[in-house]
Amino acid sequence: MNSQIFHEDMRARRTKRALYDAIMRLLEQRPLSEITVNDICEQAMVHRTTLYKYFESKTHLLEYALMQNFEEFKTQMQSLPGENRMIETCDLAIDFIDAHKNCICHIIEHAFISAIPFDLDRFGQVITQHVAAHWTAQGYPALSSEVSNRIIGQFYAGGIASFILWWIREGKTISKEEIKSYLHEIFYSVRTP
Repeated sequence: MNSQIFHEDMRARRTKRALYDAIMRLLEQRPLSEITVNDICEQAMVHRTTLYKYFESKTHLLEYALMQNFEEFKTQMQSLPGENRMIETCDLAIDFIDAHKNCICHIIEHAFISAIPFDLDRFGQVITQHVAAHWTAQGYPALSSEVSNRIIGQFYAGGIASFILWWIREGKTISKEEIKSYLHEIFYSVRTP
């Protein structure tokens, strides 16, 4: 019985991964509004009923895909070494975004015209905690008794997110290397405690 449950669980994971890969590949080519459930199923080589067994809709599948990417990014981010963690986190994000720019543009475009229930607050909290922990670990002081490292983390996380979103919308006018060098310069300018 246990081997049957394990086999079914492995099959479910493989199927979800195939659907995840399919929607991400399709989003590299066109917006979600132009992608049908049939397109996703054809790309994943599964039947429509299989998609609906795991997901309510293509939007639900997209939410799942975003959360998978977020969890993978969070794992990579937490494994980065200490001293240059903020810079390396930004580099990691920039490399990922550069590799999937079309897909991300299509997701952002869709997110602004629909209500994907992706938990942006949770994403923001993880980034904020990461920045605040780095700030504390490096021995950087809080700016005052009212401005804690958590508030500093929120400020930097928001600035980084806004900066990267701006870069995505700029298209290919600024290279990945230029963006990294700008962020490095900004971080190094505030490093002295």
